[in-house]
Amino acid sequence: TAADRRVPPVVVIMDTPAAHGVYERSTRDKSGTNADDLNEVLRDLPIVIHKETIGATWDREDQILKQGARLILIHRSAFFHSMNQELGFGYPGDSANFDEARFRQLYEIADNKLVALLGFIGQQSPSTVFLVYSRGTGGGWSDDQYRADWVRALAGRFPSLKGRVTTINVPGGPDGGSFDDEGTRQMFLQQVQTL
Repeated sequence: TAADRRVPPVVVIMDTPAAHGVYERSTRDKSGTNADDLNEVLRDLPIVIHKETIGATWDREDQILKQGARLILIHRSAFFHSMNQELGFGYPGDSANFDEARFRQLYEIADNKLVALLGFIGQQSPSTVFLVYSRGTGGGWSDDQYRADWVRALAGRFPSLKGRVTTINVPGGPDGGSFDDEGTRQMFLQQVQTL
């Protein structure tokens, strides 16, 4: 059915309710996720949207596979924010006890979990493509070359993902990136329509 244009493709939007990872204050206040905001951005497209809330101990890979997604749209830091909230490591400038080494180690673990998820789903579902987005946290995400290197390393580890992963840098940076921005909305709409 994925090749049948009469059947709306399934898009799975994955993110965390961990407050530090949710872009919009109004969404945080309702304990929502970025997936809720992206659902609003994409709701007029001829697609079927499933939202998946990620937590620190999330393990619903089989359920995601059963949804038969054409596209998985996932926040790059979703696992990190969930794990950090649960472990209480904090963020730079938030605490006098902040430990940058532990913070960076946790980010590497969370990023590895994301990569493993994409690799697993990519190997099990050859028709699924991936769109990974972030506001520029986690190293150098705002840099085009950084993102290209990240995708290249991902495909090096999981060759089945070659040509199937697209990245978006949400404009505005960690403090200003927003789904309320019309340019950001159009960027997501265009990317989803082309995938």
